[in-house]
Order: sequence, then structure tokens, then C-alpha cells
Amino acid sequence: MSEDKDILKLIKELENAEEKFEEFADELRENVKKIFELFGDADECRICGYTEKSWMHYKYFSRKDYKRYNELPKDREVRIIKPNEKVEPEDDSIEYWELVEEYHEFKPKIQVPIDITSKTPFYKTHGEWGLIEYKLRFRAHRLEIVRYIEQNEAVTFTASEAPLAILRELIKSNGLIDFLKYTVAQLKEQNKSYEGVSKIAKQMAEAIK
Repeated sequence: MSEDKDILKLIKELENAEEKFEEFADELRENVKKIFELFGDADECRICGYTEKSWMHYKYFSRKDYKRYNELPKDREVRIIKPNEKVEPEDDSIEYWELVEEYHEFKPKIQVPIDITSKTPFYKTHGEWGLIEYKLRFRAHRLEIVRYIEQNEAVTFTASEAPLAILRELIKSNGLIDFLKYTVAQLKEQNKSYEGVSKIAKQMAEAIK
């Protein structure tokens, strides 16, 4: 009987450990995804990924003309109601506008203007095909994880696709912070070079006038 109790206790502990692991794993991935999704095209929202004209960036939906608005009109009476709220009978002199539950303010993503890869890997190991390294990269304004095998690019991951163990190493190694610092430094250097060229171009343009 005591052995049965010990087994049941161990099974319960395993279940609890598994639940905790899933909880921490989900939390890690969601937080890393939020960081990655800050970057992309400036016409995309960092919250939802859609453009500024997408429906969830409007506060109200008019039942009269089926259009969406962010400001209330001053030249006519409008009554704000809940989504799909029934109004009986409707007053023809009043416009009924529904609140958009999914509304949030449009916040553009950070559009990094250069393609750049970290100089050093945030994690490396050895596998069947040799040295495996993981680096961060900005490409087409988006942040991604790149796996190299023997220094040859093999696979690219988003934060949603990357193995959980790699996300753990990314945070544990401080690789994300280091790469963002490196990117900022490179952008500052590029800005300096463009500033000088821009001044020369301006002088040339003024001389032509």
C-alpha cells in the first residue's frame, strides 16, 4: 500500500511540474514575441500587426452608414451603444454608433532601416552536422533568429517558430540586449556618414541654382 501511495504522489508531483513548465514556457514565448513584434514596417501596428486604417483602430461603428469613426460629430445627435445592442424602437432622428470592443490606438512598429546580423552568436552547440550557432538579425525591418551550421545559414525563425530552448538561451545570454545595442551603434555610424553626404549634396544643389 505504501508503494502505491508513493507512486501516486510521484505522479501528482510530475503533473504539477508539467503544469508549471507549460506555464513558464508560455509566458517566456509570449513575452519574447511581444519584443519581436515591436519591429517591422512602420505602417503596421505593433499591437495587432494591421495597418492604421484597419477596423480595430476606430472607436465607433455607425449603424446608419456602416462606416467607422474616431470622433463624434458635432452637427447631429449620436447615441453610443454596446456592440450588437438592440434598440427598440429606434429613433430616426438619432444615429446609433456602436463601441468597437477591440479598439486600440494605432502604434507603428519600429522600422529599422538597415539589414544587420549580430557579430557573435548568443548560443552555440555541436550536432551531427558540426558547429551550430544562433544569431539575431534584422532583415526587411523584422527581427528574426538565424541558425547557422558550420557558418552557413540553415534556418530562420520568428519568435513563434523558434524552439523554446533557444528562446531561453536568448534571454539567459543577454543576446537580445547586446544585439539591440550593436544595432543602435551601427545606425549612429550610418547616420554620421549620411549626414556628411547630405551636406555635400545640399551644397551642390545650391550651387546649381
